[in-house]
Amino acid sequence: MIDDNPEPPNPDDVPQSTHPSPEAVELFRRALEIEAAGATGKWEPEGRRLEYLDIDIALMRELGRGFWNVSVLQVDENAEGPRAWERNPRHIESWHEAIRLRRALIDAVREAPEPQSSANVQNVL
Repeated sequence: MIDDNPEPPNPDDVPQSTHPSPEAVELFRRALEIEAAGATGKWEPEGRRLEYLDIDIALMRELGRGFWNVSVLQVDENAEGPRAWERNPRHIESWHEAIRLRRALIDAVREAPEPQSSANVQNVL
């Protein structure tokens, strides 16, 4: 029997100690730079869409998540929860994990020494 109203996972039940690797932080920073430049929507050479997708895949691998999970680049860290239409418990859990990891990556980017190329990233954060 399918549960039409699954209970979302309680964020307090999910371990909160996330310390992304330096590689994950650098990949996330690069993705934010591409987003800040507005270059995610157009393919190369006009945009940087392929580079952005490659970064997304590498970042998900670095974070130990599969490509079938919700990406940290596809969630809003300020959202209250997954989209209202989402009913699949696995997707809801994946969303919560993605938002938790995104918040940890944002914190790590804010704490990391700022490379010269990331001035736009700090403005976005």
